[in-house]
Amino acid sequence: MLFNLEEISQRLIGYNLGEALRYLEKTGLRQSQPHCYFCLRSEVYIRAFDFKKAFDEIARSINLKSDWAPSHNICGNILVELGEFDKALESFNRAVDLEPFIGEYKFNRGQLLLLLGRWDLARPDYEFRLNSSIFQPPSAIAALPRWNGDCVPGKSILIYWEQGQGDTIQFIRFADDLIQKGMRVGLEVQESLVGLLSCSFP
Repeated sequence: MLFNLEEISQRLIGYNLGEALRYLEKTGLRQSQPHCYFCLRSEVYIRAFDFKKAFDEIARSINLKSDWAPSHNICGNILVELGEFDKALESFNRAVDLEPFIGEYKFNRGQLLLLLGRWDLARPDYEFRLNSSIFQPPSAIAALPRWNGDCVPGKSILIYWEQGQGDTIQFIRFADDLIQKGMRVGLEVQESLVGLLSCSFP
C-alpha cells in the first residue's frame, strides 16, 4: 500500500509528540515503508526540539535506504541544530548528489555555507531555492520579469516577501536605496507587517 507522505507529514503538525507517534504506528508505514516511517518519526522529534532523538530516528531511516535523498536532507538539518556543521554539509552534499534538481536541498546547503562564511559557494545554492515549489511567488508575480540589478529612474519595481517576517524587516531597508535612486517601488509584505512598514514607506 502506498501512502501520501506529504499528507501524513502535514497531519502530524497538528498533533503533540505522543499523538503523532501513535498516529504513525497506526499507518502501517513501519511494515510497508520503514525508511519513511523513521523519517517521519524524526520530523516529529524535530518539532519537539529533541534533535538527538531526531538524529537517532533519521539514522535508522538512512540505514534502511541509504539512497533516499529526503533522509539525508533532514539529517543535514538536524546536524546543523546539533552544531555538527561538517557532518551536516556531508549530508546535504549526499542529498544533492542523489536529487540535484530539488531546490530545497541546495537551499539548505546554501544556508549552511552562508553560516560558514563560504559566500561564493553559498550563492548559487541559495539562488537555486527559486526552483523549489516552497519559494514560488504567486502566479501574478512570477509572470513579471526578474530585476536585473539596473537602477533606472522612473522605472517600477515590485519587492515582495519570500520568507519570514524577520527577513522582511531586516532587508526592507534596501528598498529606500532604490527610492533614493529615483525608482518607483512597490512593496508586497506579510499582512501582519503592513501597519509597521506603512510608517516608513508610503
